[in-house]
Amino acid sequence: MCIREELRCDGRQHCDDDSDETYCDGTKWTYGNKTCPEVETTSTAPLVPENNGCGVHHECGDGSCVSRYEVCDGIKNCCDGSDERNCSCRAGKRACGINKSSLPGETDCVRTIQFCDGSRHCRNGYDESMEACGCGEGFFQCSLSKRCVEVDFLCDGREDCDDGSDEKSCGCGIHHECGDGSCVSRYEVCDGIKNCCDGSDERNCSCGDKKRMCGVEDFTMSKGKGCFLFSEFCDGNRKCRNGYDESRRACGCGEGYFHCSMSKLCINETLRCNGCRDCGDDDGSDEEYCSPGKTKIQILCSENEKDVEMLSTTQPIACGDHHTCGDGRCISKHEVCDGSSDCEDGSDESNCSCPAGKRACGVEDGAPCVRASQFCDGGRQ
Repeated sequence: MCIREELRCDGRQHCDDDSDETYCDGTKWTYGNKTCPEVETTSTAPLVPENNGCGVHHECGDGSCVSRYEVCDGIKNCCDGSDERNCSCRAGKRACGINKSSLPGETDCVRTIQFCDGSRHCRNGYDESMEACGCGEGFFQCSLSKRCVEVDFLCDGREDCDDGSDEKSCGCGIHHECGDGSCVSRYEVCDGIKNCCDGSDERNCSCGDKKRMCGVEDFTMSKGKGCFLFSEFCDGNRKCRNGYDESRRACGCGEGYFHCSMSKLCINETLRCNGCRDCGDDDGSDEEYCSPGKTKIQILCSENEKDVEMLSTTQPIACGDHHTCGDGRCISKHEVCDGSSDCEDGSDESNCSCPAGKRACGVEDGAPCVRASQFCDGGRQ
């Protein structure tokens, strides 16, 4: 699309790709060969800045990046203060747009305290813009581009911000983060089984010590969903009004299906280790610990098409810290020595630290043993 030349570098985004606000600080660039056919012009689109690891944004002395919208805003964002040097407006004032090496006059500067005060002082309205003032409630502001995205898109596995800041520092996203940083599915929180080594997934439960909620903890109580004994879950009789106590997410999948570790979706076993994240973008457990006999194939999967793009075929995948059966299959470390043979060769039940009829309270060396019949009986041993 074509825009008027005077709209270039005015501090507001007019082009969808933000190119009208690119290289406004006098940065040296290399030229592309695209022109606007509808207007008479000799200028071409600038593409790549030279010697700046932060692209169109400000690079601090230590190599970290500060948004170009935060340069000369009166706040020192770089440790070396370089983002507040050589500002085009005098102290106590701020430019009505991205700081430029030269401005046509003092009219393009307003007092810093007049920014975001609810009244428009800049002719272009920049002092009350989202780039200068942030986003409203329910929105997240991208760190560098200063775009606003809905909070529902935070940590959803997709980068909605150009700078990817909506997917940084997510921890476990919508799931529970244990004290050691490992993640436990939100569907396993307050289910009566300690999945975190520190037991944090079984603390402060809404239904107490012996009952479980008819849904995800912290999300359903306000909707009037009830609580039932642990032993009443997955017994074949529906007691929760929403049927959660007999759902696949609570009880697991049938034969021929794989139970995704985080999303708790059930997918056909044939989809395991096919190169696509069929468990969802925030899970991927269906592509973990694929047997050494298979070759790792990294594939881009399209949501609407069956076409896939091969990127690489590299090394076989080992089972990591989980158990490898004699035939190469992987068994979760939590299923080793649980009293049930999951490997065809029975190797997952060999050399167990607890005597027959007992099971270790965890996967750590030296974990105490309790009777296997006391596991998952609704009471913590």
